[in-house]
Amino acid sequence: MNDKLLTNKIAGKHNKATWLFAAVAGVSLGAALIIGVSGNVTGLALCYIAAGSVILSFAHRWRKAWCFVILLTSSALGFVLGVLLHNFLYALSQMAADIPGLKQALELLHVVFFLFAILICPAGLLVGAVGTAWVCLKTALADTTRHRKTTCILVAISCVALIIALFVFMARLLG
Repeated sequence: MNDKLLTNKIAGKHNKATWLFAAVAGVSLGAALIIGVSGNVTGLALCYIAAGSVILSFAHRWRKAWCFVILLTSSALGFVLGVLLHNFLYALSQMAADIPGLKQALELLHVVFFLFAILICPAGLLVGAVGTAWVCLKTALADTTRHRKTTCILVAISCVALIIALFVFMARLLG
């Protein structure tokens, strides 16, 4: 009996989607590294696809709007924190130019926070906004309560506005 439960859990539909998103992330990241990322819009787009696929490999199971709202807000806060830490660590690495080990460690950290703020957080914002809009619209269509329907539609509209703003930001960043 336990073997059948384990087999069903391993071969479940959510697990297949998880592996599919992980495979898309791996292929996208591999292709981005092969073509190059520096100054290459296609390479950067593949990096964003990889980051979004990694996030989707966890988030595709969520069915509650608050999960996506938490992802949305944590990505927004993570972006601000990543940019601040990147700048702070860059300044510290310039001040520690005479100390070889410390300078390399600080440079590594400022690059990590830069990549976190520029690649991971926008993908989290997009997945969080689309997921929130999707769950809220599904709830609004299924619910009969007028107040909840209106609230869900307003949340979905604001998430769509956030998605549009994110695309404008990314177009300016890449273009």
